Amino acid sequence: MKRFIRPYSFLLYLLASITFFFLGMFYAGITDAAKGQGLAGGAIVFGYGVISAFFALLISIFLVYKASRKTILTVNKVLGLITAGFLLYFTWRYYTQIEA
Repeated sequence: MKRFIRPYSFLLYLLASITFFFLGMFYAGITDAAKGQGLAGGAIVFGYGVISAFFALLISIFLVYKASRKTILTVNKVLGLITAGFLLYFTWRYYTQIEA
């Protein structure tokens, strides 16, 4: 039971939720899920992000239960790199759209 409240476990919960939130929003953008929906488009994209973050949180809780500490730390490193990549991509995309 102590494994669920360790700092590396909390970091896994946070990184998995953030990473898959971005991944869900990115998926909605690629598939044009909100195309032609007007003002509801933003809510649709946000909904994809929230749903994928929720499932990632459930999977990360299961991973903490089953995996070793070393595996969790490795997954944290990978999720941290992916999250940094998404943040850089969305920042770059924001600044290139304003200049155009």
